[in-house]
Amino acid sequence: MDDGSGKLLRAAAARAADRSFFLASQLAAYQSLHSLTEADLAAWLGCQPDGLVTLALCRRPEISASSFRAEVEKVAARAGAKPERVAEALREVEAIMAFRRARQVQNGGMLLAARDRVDDAPECPDGDKPKKGGGRRRRNND
Repeated sequence: MDDGSGKLLRAAAARAADRSFFLASQLAAYQSLHSLTEADLAAWLGCQPDGLVTLALCRRPEISASSFRAEVEKVAARAGAKPERVAEALREVEAIMAFRRARQVQNGGMLLAARDRVDDAPECPDGDKPKKGGGRRRRNND
């Protein structure tokens, strides 16, 4: 890359890191997880720093798609990277993100269950339970 276009492409790659559509977002996450410099990440992927920019600007292959392998091989070849390393980085970041999303749901109180029975209801301030038909429905299992 010449100096002018190289700067523009690096700027585009940096902006692409904020968009999950681009591989840049996954590469930035992997780089952060492993505290790698850009040079370290490029070396681990088996490509030149310019290849890392090229890779970052590619569309992110969908891990669950049947075409995942072919897409990874295509973008890796374009950037001069090792496809198995690209796939490894994508899968690791996806797994970490899935665990984080699950933890957020659990910690955020998003998993709630409705109660079907009145006798599961808390006591009222006067010590009684709510009366039948008092807002909660009782399932008739007779």
